[in-house]
Amino acid sequence: DGGMSFVAVLGRDVAWSNRIHQLSLGGLDYPLLLPALITSYVGVPLMLLGIFVCMGWRSAAAYLVGVLATLLSTSGMKRVTNRERPRLEHIGLRKVSIRGMETNKSFPSGDSAQACLFFCFLAAFTGKLWVC
Repeated sequence: DGGMSFVAVLGRDVAWSNRIHQLSLGGLDYPLLLPALITSYVGVPLMLLGIFVCMGWRSAAAYLVGVLATLLSTSGMKRVTNRERPRLEHIGLRKVSIRGMETNKSFPSGDSAQACLFFCFLAAFTGKLWVC
């Protein structure tokens, strides 16, 4: 077959992830914090409120359905893949540390999925496909 097993791929993923998380970003921690918060459980309700105010209740309802579907699908896939988050001792020096707030599994990324949902939603509802 020549293909790698899931366990081998996961092992390689963890090794590379640990290397990436060991990087010390210095001042870059600050601009990276905003996207992390916007697509987290802190920012998603605020985006939903903004969509309601700017685009109306139907758009907000459609976005809420997308948020819930994304939450359910990523949560389900996290149970299947069961990939642990990097341990705190494997994480480099950070100006702002939000890693201790996360307790669920790490893959797939719920924040990345919510960011994708938001920009695809904007593209679909504004007709500007370049947003995606």
